[in-house]
Amino acid sequence: MRSSPHTGFACVADSRSSSSLSIHVTRGSARNAATAAASVHASRRSGRGPLRGHGTKGLGDDRRDGGKPWPTWRFSVRRDAAGPTLRIFSTCGTNKCVPTTSPGLPDTGLVGLLGDSRARVVELLRQRPQSVADLAEVLEISEVAVRHHLQVLERDGFVTAETVRRKSRGRPSSRYALTDKARRLFPDNSSDLANELLDYLGDEHGRSELQRFLRWRAERHSARYAAALEGADTLNERIDRLAEVLSVEGFASSAEAVTTPEGATVLTLRQDHCAIKAVAEEHPELCAYEASTFRKLLGAKLSRRQTIAGGADACICHITPSTDDIGATSQ
Repeated sequence: MRSSPHTGFACVADSRSSSSLSIHVTRGSARNAATAAASVHASRRSGRGPLRGHGTKGLGDDRRDGGKPWPTWRFSVRRDAAGPTLRIFSTCGTNKCVPTTSPGLPDTGLVGLLGDSRARVVELLRQRPQSVADLAEVLEISEVAVRHHLQVLERDGFVTAETVRRKSRGRPSSRYALTDKARRLFPDNSSDLANELLDYLGDEHGRSELQRFLRWRAERHSARYAAALEGADTLNERIDRLAEVLSVEGFASSAEAVTTPEGATVLTLRQDHCAIKAVAEEHPELCAYEASTFRKLLGAKLSRRQTIAGGADACICHITPSTDDIGATSQ
């Protein structure tokens, strides 16, 4: 078996200490031990606990090519001010420290979400579209195993297959590429660009120009939301429709009717996620314009008492229905 960053390994958990995790990794290089450590560390962070026999491959023989025994590595995951660090110790006493973000290792957050093997597939497809054979060669696993991982990733919306027609005769082949959903798993600095643009408008052209842009943006959104609310006759229906379109845009919204101790009916529009949080934190005017847009669309008294950008768990709007709206709701 030739050495590579992804050569197979076996690992067994020894401890479940909250501050460190000591395990043995057998049959592989120091890099393999680091790969195992990153995977186990991510598994603990995701709440699944330590893995047993995780990521095993080709474990039929206790000796590698050339008759030499595989080295055994003991390591622990420790967290300090610099972040998680893998401490790897070989049977010969060598001591190496490798950060969990070393080149060639899948991001631990990605491993926690997708699992070790599928995280590696996604990391490779991030570079360029690849075929099953390409992935199998780099990962050193069978094409059957690669197809299984791709099927799961395709089912979950992370990869898509594209047909490549051969110049010569023969059946077309397939290459796999990441979807936009998968690419959003990786770092994205678009919010920094948005903040810079808004800062530029305010600094170079004055606050009035920034407010003009925010009004223009609010009007655009209002027109789009109004189309979704068309045909909704009651306030309840309009709120439900608005929650639906906001959820489609990534704001995880819901509507609920609440009766106060005084017997008054209050409707709430809740957003459990803010798709523009990084920008709204720097420019809270976005939240104010959004609330104003909701107020006009719903045609009711509305107050927003908390926002995610302001540090709350959710953005919540309280809507007080008119007497006519209450009557329509009770019928």
